[in-house]
Amino acid sequence: MIVATAREAAEQLEPLFACARGEILAIMFLDEQGAVIATLQFPGGEFGTMRLPLGGIFVSAIGLGSRGMVIAHNHPSGDPHPGPTDVEATGRMAATAATLGIRLQDHLIFAGGTWRSFRELGLL
Repeated sequence: MIVATAREAAEQLEPLFACARGEILAIMFLDEQGAVIATLQFPGGEFGTMRLPLGGIFVSAIGLGSRGMVIAHNHPSGDPHPGPTDVEATGRMAATAATLGIRLQDHLIFAGGTWRSFRELGLL
């Protein structure tokens, strides 16, 4: 399946977050055409305080031959709006990805039965 929009990514990722009790981080790895290669979950915790596993994420991306990524996490608080830590962490992810020739296509936050897209909010 090709993922070209935030809505298409959200439709694919939402089931991972539907029944989550704690925070979950998921990465959707994409090929050059935007087709999903794999979706992996990484250890949860509080996104604002957890160690963002950049090494593991990018080892996986390189191993899969990924040329694009969509990152997603949830806010158990029920508020899908990105906080300052979310914005800062996303900037680090995008910069690291770019140095490796990988495009961070979007970052989605799921909460309260809805989601927000960093790209649609102009944050990416």
